Amino acid sequence: NRGVFTFNDGFITYVFSPIDTVYTGFFPPDIRAGFGNFYRNLGYPVRLINALLQFKFDKMAKETASFALNTVFGVGGLFNVTRNMPALQSSPEDFSQTLDFYGLGSGTYLVLPILGPTTLRDAVGSVADSFAHPLSYVTPDSAKYALIGHDKAGAASANLPTYKNIKEESFDHYTSMKDVYFQYRIGLEKE
Repeated sequence: NRGVFTFNDGFITYVFSPIDTVYTGFFPPDIRAGFGNFYRNLGYPVRLINALLQFKFDKMAKETASFALNTVFGVGGLFNVTRNMPALQSSPEDFSQTLDFYGLGSGTYLVLPILGPTTLRDAVGSVADSFAHPLSYVTPDSAKYALIGHDKAGAASANLPTYKNIKEESFDHYTSMKDVYFQYRIGLEKE
């Protein structure tokens, strides 16, 4: 894990950060936020199915209302018109949380090349979620992978300042990132 983490840190520092500087310079924050809103809106089926599997009917209703409003009034989800509507806010649901709901432990902690930290359960959950995500059905494959790559790169770009802060402020960067990852996932599982 530490070896892969070191590789990923080098990739972030020497490859992704310079690309991100160009990306953030080319696209203003509002446009980058629009991309993120669009991809989040597109992930509605994943959140809906997992809320259903966990019997979280209130989250299903919130997700459906938010999806409908953002799709219709937010130009296909580019604008998050429900962002200031507390009654429609809910935490995301994924298949790893569904497996946790049914008692499956997180399993071994893993650091995957480029993809970063995960656990065995989270990795399996990500694969299962991909079958419900509309991007998996885009054709041709080149367009599908370009869209998935843009989505992941946009999310990584949004998290890059936090990553850099943790790296600067921690004694052991690997352990700090591991702790942050588990705190984030445990927070999602409690909601």
